[in-house]
Amino acid sequence: MSPDNQRSERRLFVRQLSHYLTKNNGITIRLRPACLEATLEPDDIPKTSEPVWILGKRYNAIQDINKIRQDIVSKIWITYRKNFIPIGGNEGLTSDKGWGCMLRCGQMVLAQALVSLHLGRDWLWDPQSKDQTYLKILKKFQDSRQAPYSIHQIALMGASLGKGVGQWFGPNTVAQVLKKLVKYDDWSRLTIHVALDNTVIVSDIRELCLTKNKLDGAHLTNSDWKPLLLIVPLRLGLTEINPIYISGLQKCFQFKLQTKFGRHWRQAQCCSLFHRLCGPRSGLFRSPSYTKNMFRRR
Repeated sequence: MSPDNQRSERRLFVRQLSHYLTKNNGITIRLRPACLEATLEPDDIPKTSEPVWILGKRYNAIQDINKIRQDIVSKIWITYRKNFIPIGGNEGLTSDKGWGCMLRCGQMVLAQALVSLHLGRDWLWDPQSKDQTYLKILKKFQDSRQAPYSIHQIALMGASLGKGVGQWFGPNTVAQVLKKLVKYDDWSRLTIHVALDNTVIVSDIRELCLTKNKLDGAHLTNSDWKPLLLIVPLRLGLTEINPIYISGLQKCFQFKLQTKFGRHWRQAQCCSLFHRLCGPRSGLFRSPSYTKNMFRRR
C-alpha cells in the first residue's frame, strides 16, 4: 500500500472514531486527541529497543506499533468539561477546569478497573462495535447528576470529607470518595480498599471482599468474593520523582492485573495518569487538563 493510501486510511479511521464517540455513545468521555493523532504521526510511540509495557502486556516498540496504538485507544480518557449541569444547584459550577484534574484521574482509574472486570484485560475497542457492556460503563461517568461516578457525584461526596465543590482533591481524598460511591453500584459489586501509610493488611482486604451467605450462614464460596480495586496513595516526590521509586514503578507496569496501575502526579496542582512504560525511563500518560464541551444528546 502506498504511503498516501495509508494516510488516507488512517484519517478515515480517525473520522470513524470521532463519529462513533460523538454520535453513538451520547456520553461526555472522549479519547485524547493525541491518541487519535497517533494514527497519523509516525513518531507517536518512542522508538526503543526496550520493551513497552501496557498494564502487564509486553510489546516491541517497532514490530508491535499498531498493537500498541490499538491498546492505547482502548483505554478511557476523561478530561475537564464545561457547560454541564451546575453542581449543587442552579448557581453551582458548570466546569471542572482548574480543579477537577484529580477527580478525572480517579474516574480513569475506576473506569479501567470496570472495563477489566466486565470485559477483561484483553478486550480492545473497535470503532465499528457498539458493545453494550462498554457503553454501560461509559455512561456511569457521564457528566450528569444521575451517573453514579460523575463529576457531580464525586464533588458532592467530597463534601463529606471536608472538600467543598471546586476545591482541589488529593489522591487519598478522591480514593476515599470512590470507595464510598462504589457501594451503590450493585452491577459491579466492586470493593475499593485504600491502603493508608503504604501498608496493605491482607486480613482487612479478605474481610472486605468475602461476604457470608445471608440466608443460611453457609461457608464462603467463590461467588461470595467481591472484586477488589486496591489503591495505594504514595507521594513519589516534590517537584520530580525520587529515583528510589523508579525500579518499583517499572515493575508495577509489568503486572498483569485486572485493574489499572495509575500514578497521580501533582505539580502546580496538576496531575496525570501513567499506565504505559516505554523503555527504562520513559512513560506515556493521559492528562485530564484539556477542556471539552459537555456532549448534549440531540
